[in-house]
Amino acid sequence: MTINEWSMLVQGIRDEECLLFLGAGASTVPGGQVGLPTGGELSRQLATECEYPGPDKSDFLRVCQYYELMQDGHRLRRSIIRKLSVPGLMPGKLHTLIAGLPIKCVITTNYDKLMELAFQIAGKHPQVAIYDINGEPSNRSVLIAESTPLVYKLHGAMDDPSTMLCTEDDIVQFLACIILGDPPLLPVVRQLFESHTILFIGYGLKDWNIRTMIRAMRGKKRAGWIKSFALQRQFDTSTVAAADWQQSVLYWDKKENVRCLDIDAIPFFEELVRRYREPALTAP
Repeated sequence: MTINEWSMLVQGIRDEECLLFLGAGASTVPGGQVGLPTGGELSRQLATECEYPGPDKSDFLRVCQYYELMQDGHRLRRSIIRKLSVPGLMPGKLHTLIAGLPIKCVITTNYDKLMELAFQIAGKHPQVAIYDINGEPSNRSVLIAESTPLVYKLHGAMDDPSTMLCTEDDIVQFLACIILGDPPLLPVVRQLFESHTILFIGYGLKDWNIRTMIRAMRGKKRAGWIKSFALQRQFDTSTVAAADWQQSVLYWDKKENVRCLDIDAIPFFEELVRRYREPALTAP
């Protein structure tokens, strides 16, 4: 991050114009702590249960598609819920750092309740809304503020298994719904995409469905209008993987005006919080 980029992001948070996009990687924790399985770990557990015959048992969407075909959607989602219902689970440090900032909206593809719980622990009163691809169009009016942030669940929630999107077919249908606006996103969320810096956390941004989703949600907003950021770790440093990673970074920088940063989320947010608080600490 350059000095100007830090300044831009911190000012966006002070102006309450920063939108967080949380993926599965945001809900995992370091080894030895109580936390949720990674997407790959969850996928491999499901693959064992349904005797998935494919070579890549870490492909969550494909494994779930096979599981649903071999059994049914209800049993698939119940199995996922059991694996994500970890005893003693509490928000991790990342959720806590986020909740301490004046963030008015967090959009997530996670099914868990960790983000809204972190807001509650921070003394806030989060509102939760679910984008239900099988639901009726909603014109729900949501007034969001630092004290009443919105947690918008794009892929459903464990409280309502029928809303959980977890198969390849689910994601295809989800993208079609987003593109067609049937049902439409909450109006306030669409407006945020027009005016807020977006900070992506816990996503693999070379994934085509993430690209399609973001492009559809941004609509025709002109290129270069607002700079956004993504925490995107490069775990595989082999020559081929490094070249692939660099291509992904180049795409997001040039096509979507998203600056990808190879850094862990927790140290990044620790530094972000420090810079956000810095004026108050140095003021006479």
